[in-house]
Amino acid sequence: FTITEQTREEYDYMELVENVLEVLGANNVTPFISEYREIRTDLTLNQELVAADQEMASLRYRGTAGKLERDKVPGYCRKAEHLLLDVFRKFYFILRYKLVVIRRIEILKYRSDQPRYVHNRIILHESIDNLLPEDDVVLPIALDPMKGTTDPNPPFTDSYSVMLFRGLSDFTSYLNLSPFAIDMNVLKGEENSLLYLYSYVTETGGPVFEEVQNPRINVVVAADAQGRIEYVENLSKPPKVKRQIRNRLVTLQNQFNKLRDEIAALKSFAVLQTSDQ
Repeated sequence: FTITEQTREEYDYMELVENVLEVLGANNVTPFISEYREIRTDLTLNQELVAADQEMASLRYRGTAGKLERDKVPGYCRKAEHLLLDVFRKFYFILRYKLVVIRRIEILKYRSDQPRYVHNRIILHESIDNLLPEDDVVLPIALDPMKGTTDPNPPFTDSYSVMLFRGLSDFTSYLNLSPFAIDMNVLKGEENSLLYLYSYVTETGGPVFEEVQNPRINVVVAADAQGRIEYVENLSKPPKVKRQIRNRLVTLQNQFNKLRDEIAALKSFAVLQTSDQ
């Protein structure tokens, strides 16, 4: 949450993975991606992975500082590709999980029938350019016939979210990647999928998201004193549609701020922050 535009190129994401695992362990939280339990050992004992991480960090630093010889850049690129192969050999397990975008959730209720949740989703299959057709998943709402109340753990997910699923048969076990991953087309009510990932924060703390397919395109999700978001104001949309998009992005910003505060309050996280300074 403290990455800036100036420091993002040098940020050590491997260290972040290790810190997240430490915080989860200190708070007795089981990782959704079970394979992460092995990663912490590999980050310290797997010499091939450690060396690849250190070499990639060195290339990033030298590239940011302008210390790479121009005529040797092709060779550096080939070296980086081989180093990434060493990293991906340990992280290949992520391919076992499915990336799904929830476009919207509706409640379906007919006379004499139990209500149901209808999830309209897009499955990102193999790559962000290879989309399976949109479909609807209908999940029943369990009602208590004695109290007339809903199940305390109802089978629904979260609207306008990007999620990881272990498989497509069990729709109740997932990891919500939002607000770090968002689908801008879903937020704008447009077709297909356009993924953005959290990159850094502005000087005022507003989160900045970069388009996956073109990182040079970014969106600052931060409302000004009048509640306006520059990105939304520049869209060629009717006022009513702009208002809907702005409300969704403001909600996203609030989720980001809330999550930042909750993580900062976790046991051991303050210690990690202190050690990084």
